[in-house]
Amino acid sequence: MKKVLAGLVAGLALAACSGEAEKESLETVNIPNEPLEVTIFESEKQAENVDEEEAKASIKTYLDSSETLLNQRYPYEEVLDLGEPLTESEQATFTEINTLLKENDENFAFYIDSNTLPENYQEETERISAYVTGFNSYLVELDFLMDDEEELALADLAVLGNMPKHVNGREQAKIEEFLTEKGIETKLFADMQ
Repeated sequence: MKKVLAGLVAGLALAACSGEAEKESLETVNIPNEPLEVTIFESEKQAENVDEEEAKASIKTYLDSSETLLNQRYPYEEVLDLGEPLTESEQATFTEINTLLKENDENFAFYIDSNTLPENYQEETERISAYVTGFNSYLVELDFLMDDEEELALADLAVLGNMPKHVNGREQAKIEEFLTEKGIETKLFADMQ
C-alpha cells in the first residue's frame, strides 16, 4: 500500500514539474472506447444459511468484479493524474465505473450482513468487505479531491496519506491467507500492491 501511495505522490510531483513530460505521458494513456462489460456482485438472498461453496463463489465474484472495475478505471486515473480533463463521454464512463464499484461493495456488505455464512467465514468475509470498500472509497475520494480544484488545499494534501487504518499490509496478509486456505483465487490483491 505504501508503494501505491508513494507512487501517487511521486507521480503528482513529477507531473507538476514538467509540462513537456505531461504531454509525452498523455500521449501514452489509452482510454478504451468500448462499453463497460462487468458483472458486479448481486444476490437477493436474505436471512438464509449460505453453504461453503456458495460463500466461496460469492467472495470470488465480489473480488473479481472489484479487480475488473479497478483495472477499467486506471486509464481514467492516469489522465486525471496528469491534470488533463476527461471528455464528457469519458467522465460519464468514469462515473459509471465508480458507481459500479460502490454498488458492488454495498451489495456484498448487505449479503454478508443479511445471511449466515459458514463457520470461519463471517469474520474474514467482513474483513475482506471492509478492506476492499475502504480501498475503493479512498481512491474515489482522492480522485474527487484531485478533480475538484486546480490546486489542493493543505488539508486536502493530508488526505493523500490517510488511507483508512484497516487498509494496510497486515490486513491484506490476513485476507490473502484466508483466501489461500479456502482455495479462492483472485488477482485483486496482487494488483493493489
